[in-house]
Amino acid sequence: MLGTASAVPTRQRNHNGYFLRWGDKGVLCDPGEGTQRQMSHAGIAAHDITTVCITHFHGDHCLGLPGVIQRIARDGVPHDVTVAFPNAGRAYFDRLRWASEFQPTDVIRPHPVAGSTPEPFGMPSITALPLRHSVPVYGYRIEDPSHVRVRGDELAAAGVRGPAVGQLKSTGSYVTDDGRTFLLDDFSDTVQGMSVAFVMDTGVCDNAVELACGVDLLVIESTYLESSGNTRSATAI
Repeated sequence: MLGTASAVPTRQRNHNGYFLRWGDKGVLCDPGEGTQRQMSHAGIAAHDITTVCITHFHGDHCLGLPGVIQRIARDGVPHDVTVAFPNAGRAYFDRLRWASEFQPTDVIRPHPVAGSTPEPFGMPSITALPLRHSVPVYGYRIEDPSHVRVRGDELAAAGVRGPAVGQLKSTGSYVTDDGRTFLLDDFSDTVQGMSVAFVMDTGVCDNAVELACGVDLLVIESTYLESSGNTRSATAI
């Protein structure tokens, strides 16, 4: 959590900014002002970033992007860095992308998202869905695909080992020399991949629920309390 103060930073909290390590990948969500410095405090290098997700173009969610891009250029990051953002705000992305003079880099890959069901992108897989706000806003769900885990101990106890297990996994069944049939469904479980959702600045809507449903970690911004009208409160994580 690089910052959770929303639009009004305090001495203890920076503007928005969230970094997710995913194996050898790194997803930076909503870099607000001061994100470069917060990354330094957290031990995050520009080389760690492989994807940036911008939910919308209010300043507390995007004004750190120019510095992050320039740091990527200055540090000579060699790999592509995908930057996802609402296509309706493309003009704002372009302004932030070229906010000042600097030695440019060609590793930045813009990925505008649009429509009600954009195609998943990236690795790990990232799904973007529109939310409800005063400006176009998208939430993001990051997840590994589900996979089949074979119960090898049970198969071994039944005498199925080695290449036979591979055949069972690839074809769904295996028949022994003595005519016994083993089905993959009887000796395996479907394991859901890990999942994380970022749901920022939204009113109640179906897509917020869909993005959040069943995730292992949900980062959701709550800047207004019902009891306090329009008084800003701390972001809830």
